[in-house]
Amino acid sequence: MSYLGRYQLGQEVTFRPHALSSSGQPQLPDSAPRFAAYLGSTQSSSGRTPSLDRTLITGLFEGKILLDEAFSAGQYTVLVTWAVSGVQKAALFTFTVLPGAGPTGQVTAMFSYPRPQANHIVQARSTGRIYKGRNPRGS
Repeated sequence: MSYLGRYQLGQEVTFRPHALSSSGQPQLPDSAPRFAAYLGSTQSSSGRTPSLDRTLITGLFEGKILLDEAFSAGQYTVLVTWAVSGVQKAALFTFTVLPGAGPTGQVTAMFSYPRPQANHIVQARSTGRIYKGRNPRGS
């Protein structure tokens, strides 16, 4: 089991499983490894893990999980499974989501757009989302 670190909502967690055969040698699995992230027994995310560089390092994969609205503060376990010649293999990773921040990510750019009826703000977030808002009092 590998500890991946501490993260806040809106960040991205990266994990790298290395598919090994029963003898411990790197080997391409029968299909792309599957992953599932759990908080206790509740599944928060799942999917497939793409190859990192198939031609350079055999069996090395890199998965990424965006800590969005499906996640909350707590200790998560990522279970990665694959099969090599029909034999099931697995790897476990853990990470901690810290309280605070927001699932929409951190503000990376901001633009003020003053208008007669209100002062508008446009925000670009680290998750790639764009948010806009305005001053409710007018100017």
